[in-house]
Amino acid sequence: TRKESSAASDVYKRQIVDYGFESFEPIALGTVTPHLPSISTEFAQEHGIEDLQDFLDHVEANPDDVNWGFTTGSEDHYSIAAILDGAGLDPGSLNYVNYDGTGPQYAGVVAGEIQGMTGDYASAQGYIEDGSLMPLGIVAEDRDDNLPELPTVEEQGVDHTLTVDRGFFAPEGTPEEHIEVIAEAFEAAINSPDFQEEVEAAGSYAHFLGPEEYQDHLDDLDEAM
Repeated sequence: TRKESSAASDVYKRQIVDYGFESFEPIALGTVTPHLPSISTEFAQEHGIEDLQDFLDHVEANPDDVNWGFTTGSEDHYSIAAILDGAGLDPGSLNYVNYDGTGPQYAGVVAGEIQGMTGDYASAQGYIEDGSLMPLGIVAEDRDDNLPELPTVEEQGVDHTLTVDRGFFAPEGTPEEHIEVIAEAFEAAINSPDFQEEVEAAGSYAHFLGPEEYQDHLDDLDEAM
């Protein structure tokens, strides 16, 4: 079973499902994808916004003025709320507009229905390159090699990191020796240069964690959320 770990925790916390990470045996973390909160370039130019702090200052001075696209209960919902909270602002300061997925959010930005959204580099690349989208920061511990000049959110004074994590799980109670065999296979695959190259081309990064390390990672994520 493959699950996006941040999304899985979120729907559990919101009581959409009655099971959490403890219902499975973690095998391995496979990839991580940094979040990329962004605003329309038109909106940025209109209000003189050049970085994340400028945007936060605008939101603080103009609550409910910015239409922000999100998918209710998803990790992009959690991420922008956590950024505002980490900056000492009310997470409800944005006028949230629900969309069914990331693609419609980009369409909403281009059409001027919303001024911002949270995506990732792979989905945002075309909009960044054509000048319609301005990224505010990378939500990860390190800068993204695809956007080396863009500072992380933490570098800009907001204590928040969250990547979309994709990992592998087995049913609860799977024998430990079976988990170890499968984990070793995933480790070999995830550390393969060919696999890493393909993942990076898609805007993500290969990041192997074995069963125990992955469990620790999930525990930390669960506590944070």
